[in-house]
Amino acid sequence: MRGRVNAIRTFKGLVADLRLKRILDETHSIIRAIDKKMDTLTQAVATLQNTSNGIQQSCDNIKSDILSSNNAIKKSICINRWILIAGVIILIVLHFV
Repeated sequence: MRGRVNAIRTFKGLVADLRLKRILDETHSIIRAIDKKMDTLTQAVATLQNTSNGIQQSCDNIKSDILSSNNAIKKSICINRWILIAGVIILIVLHFV
């Protein structure tokens, strides 16, 4: 009788171990699928970061170009103003001479 009880306990333990193994196998496959998806997401984030960095650099370049153009236009306007003032003065002097 004792051998039979031990055999039943052993059988129940093996069944429990088998159920646990199935659950672990299913969990392992789910974890692997999640890991693959996380790798894909990580790659997508890296790509987005590179694209964002490229856009930021382009914006910075455009900003510096605009500032340079603005400074050049300001200098040109100043020079043209002085040329106009000098021309008016020359015309006034020539008119009275």
